[in-house]
Amino acid sequence: MDDADFARVIDRCTFDYVRVFPHPIARVWRAITDEAEVSQWFWTAAFEPRLGAPFRFGPDEGGIKGVILAFEPPRLIRFSDPPAGGEGYFEFRLASVAGGTRVTLVQHGTPSGVRVDWPSPGLLAGWHLNIDNLGVFIDGGVCQGSRAREDALAEIYRERGLFASQGGM
Repeated sequence: MDDADFARVIDRCTFDYVRVFPHPIARVWRAITDEAEVSQWFWTAAFEPRLGAPFRFGPDEGGIKGVILAFEPPRLIRFSDPPAGGEGYFEFRLASVAGGTRVTLVQHGTPSGVRVDWPSPGLLAGWHLNIDNLGVFIDGGVCQGSRAREDALAEIYRERGLFASQGGM
């Protein structure tokens, strides 16, 4: 696995992933903003792609709920992230580049809401699998979750020390 595939820790409250997919920006944007497509590679999704719209990912209990904080087709969609505290969010930024579309997935928490162990190896591994699944889906493949792969990625993140409790930030 290439080092570029792993999360980059930007600061104590922010990390990102960057991928380039060999598809036009319109195709990638649709995969990120169409609830039926998001439900194939991420989590069951319910939202209308517009500024201020409520969203839900996952089950009613234990899922993620919030509102769309920014919506700039086909370049940016930002979702609030109440578990990350205060003004926490996760977002997808898209840019056309030679050979396709660069996707930057950013998650940001606020200092008052971020736990000491944030981001945890499990959180980093989960997002890692999700951004990989986005690529599989856009390529026409079938996304499959794998607890073993997620656990292996979490162990790699733990070894790399990319989270606060291991002194990585």
